[in-house]
Amino acid sequence: METELFSGKIFLRALEPEDESLLYDIENREEAFLSGANHIPFSHDYLQRFIYASLQENFFSTGQLRLVACCGENNKKEIAEPVGVLDIFNYEALHRRAETGIVVCPAYRNKGVGEKILALACTYAQNRLNLHQLYAEVPANNKNSLKLFAKCGFERCGIRKEWLLRADRWTDTVLWQKIF
Repeated sequence: METELFSGKIFLRALEPEDESLLYDIENREEAFLSGANHIPFSHDYLQRFIYASLQENFFSTGQLRLVACCGENNKKEIAEPVGVLDIFNYEALHRRAETGIVVCPAYRNKGVGEKILALACTYAQNRLNLHQLYAEVPANNKNSLKLFAKCGFERCGIRKEWLLRADRWTDTVLWQKIF
């Protein structure tokens, strides 16, 4: 079955207080526990504090940036619909690199949205953050993410064997990097 490609304009914006429900849904899904380092649910209170802290802090001092990918007009917040979340983290100033990861909202998966978000991540990292490279670590069994990073010009540069423990089974991770 062929999926219809998403043709809307996507832009990135800072977290807003009203994004708490979006983050709650993303962070507390079972798949988030399987792919992330955190294995406990996040409360609404914790996410509210995270959002407010992110509005006060600077990427270059914290090493972490979370942006919301939206579809719609950049200057019309009320009609822009969130389609995913972009993380840029583990920033290393000396080496001008950071790790990246994205989550596409379920309704927008397998439609090309992930490619658009990852392309925006690369442009933002290179032009706004002045990074030399982005890298990612993807579970070896996450076929969609593996295809996405390859399609977006990231090079596969290694494997970490038995890196993640999930349901009493070890999973490898694949390392990707894109040098600008």
